Formats: sequence, structure tokens, C-alpha cells
Amino acid sequence: MPRFLHQISYTTEAVAQLIAHPQDRFEAVRAPIEKLGGKVEHGYFAFGDCSGVCSGRHSKQVQYHHLADCRRSSGRNA
Repeated sequence: MPRFLHQISYTTEAVAQLIAHPQDRFEAVRAPIEKLGGKVEHGYFAFGDCSGVCSGRHSKQVQYHHLADCRRSSGRNA
């Protein structure tokens, strides 16, 4: 079962929205990944080039560009 590490980056506007209206943004990433048959196992906030990372598994072979498309569909990463 392949494992993936997803990097999540927020725009300046997204950070302002998170400060004004705190919420679990890992849930926004979870739904599209699960739609592709995957499972998010862990989520961590980070400092540096990305705002956070989440790790997970995919039970079937999935093309990387499908994962990138589903993350962008959440509308929450840069």
C-alpha cells in the first residue's frame, strides 16, 4: 500500500481567515483524498516552505497528478 506525504501551503489571505475563523483545515484535505480511495493518517503544522504536512495511504495505485488536483480542489492551499 503506497504512502504519501502531502505538503500544504496557505496563502496570506488563507492565514488571515484561519486567524479570524479557526477551523481544522486538515479536514478540507481529507475528503478529496478519501474520494480517491486514500486515508489521511496524520497531520502536522510546519514552519518554513510549507504550512503543514499530512501523511496517508492509498489502497490502489493512484497517479500523483490526481492527488495534486484533489488538494487544489479544496481551495485552501496555494
